[in-house]
Amino acid sequence: EKMETFLLLTCTRPETSWSAEIPETVSGLLGSCIVIPCSFTYPTHNLKTSEIIAIWHTDSRENIYHPEKSKVDAKYKGRTRLLGDLSHRNCSLKIEPLKRSDKGPYTFRVEIEDKDKYSFKNSRVTAFERVISLNRLAQATCSVSHSCPANPPIITWSHSGATVTHSEHLTNGEWRMTSSLTFTPTRADHKVRLYCTASYSGGKKVRTYQTLLVKCKPWKDAPEDVRVESVPEVREGESALLNCSSDSNPPAYSYQWYNVNGILQSEGHSFTQEKVSRSTQPLYCTAINTEGQGSSRPAVLNVVCEWEFNKICLLFDILFRNVQESLGINTQKHEFLSSHSVI
Repeated sequence: EKMETFLLLTCTRPETSWSAEIPETVSGLLGSCIVIPCSFTYPTHNLKTSEIIAIWHTDSRENIYHPEKSKVDAKYKGRTRLLGDLSHRNCSLKIEPLKRSDKGPYTFRVEIEDKDKYSFKNSRVTAFERVISLNRLAQATCSVSHSCPANPPIITWSHSGATVTHSEHLTNGEWRMTSSLTFTPTRADHKVRLYCTASYSGGKKVRTYQTLLVKCKPWKDAPEDVRVESVPEVREGESALLNCSSDSNPPAYSYQWYNVNGILQSEGHSFTQEKVSRSTQPLYCTAINTEGQGSSRPAVLNVVCEWEFNKICLLFDILFRNVQESLGINTQKHEFLSSHSVI
């Protein structure tokens, strides 16, 4: 008999190029954490994961993450961490806490000692702050891990609102419970901690929080709260200094002064009204920020017309003396009248 032997060879197609999947933009709350999802491929050629050095850097090649902490830029030290598992081609990065200066763009880079070095310049990400807005729906999400799907943890929030909860099966008998809270922030919520509490069976509880930053217009709902302050009274012919203030978030970046006819008089936090008189028109101040504007009530100056008032007093004094003399009253006892003055 003739026996034939067949050798069946199977193989997997090696990766032939470098590539990375990174979103173009990510957003996060200031003071909170932000995660940049990242996955990558590279030519295999028997490469071990331990040989890969994962780096994140800016366009100016400042390292925001490097496994050697001494090579991380000072602005990012202690704030960045690689969440991804390189053996699964996961290069996700976490930044915490997020700062206003963390805008990017950021690029993922791989270095292999004595071999390749590659920056994924076609896959860059830009980060920007996410601030919830006054009277607009906002959403917060909280996730916890557990290993008992029969008695999953219960997630509660410190703020009222609509909640949606779902469970996700991970690996190795682990599950993730996620709760999303939808609510309408108010001005009173600004800089208030939003707590998420997970209660496990057996009584154990874990809690975390996020500080809310509520962006609102400068008193759009109460424009009279934009205030104009000045001296209690001013003499006719003198100058009067007026100051405008508002309490808004973000703060007002511009103040404008208008007369009652809506004509712009000046710009700035303060305004000096020269040579005031009884005919000086009232002014109102408008505070402006990135969200809109709000206006004060017209500010009316209390003008003291000293000279005209003194003339009236002097005329009254003369008439009073004439009446006294006609009645034969000794005017010497009433000399204080002629020395009357106005302060």
